Amino acid sequence: MRRYLILLFLLCVASVFIAPVMATVSPEVVDNMYETGKRLVYAFDEYEEGLWAFNAVLKVEPTHLDSWIGKGVALHQLKRYDEALEAYEKAISLNSTRAGLWSSKGSTLIKLKR
Repeated sequence: MRRYLILLFLLCVASVFIAPVMATVSPEVVDNMYETGKRLVYAFDEYEEGLWAFNAVLKVEPTHLDSWIGKGVALHQLKRYDEALEAYEKAISLNSTRAGLWSSKGSTLIKLKR
C-alpha cells in the first residue's frame, strides 16, 4: 500500500509540474494529490512527502481549504511552527467556522509560546 501511495504521489507531482505546459490540471488530479497527501500525513506519518503533495495542490488550487489544513498539520509535526501558523491562518481566512482550525492554531501558538 505504501509503495502504491508513493507511486501515486510521484505521478501527481509530475502532472502538476507538467501542468503549465498543458495549461490546466484536471480536478481528478487535484483530488488524487490531496488524498495522497492526506494518507501520507495522517496514515503513514510521512510529513515531508505529504507536505509536497499539499503544496502541489495549492500551486494549482490556492484556495483548497483541506490542503491548507493538511499543510498546517504536516508543518506542525515537523516542528516548523511559524509556517504551520501561517497555514492555519490561511485556512481560517478561507473558512473561519471550522472549530478544529482554531484548536490547531491554538496548539501551534502554545508551541511558539505566544
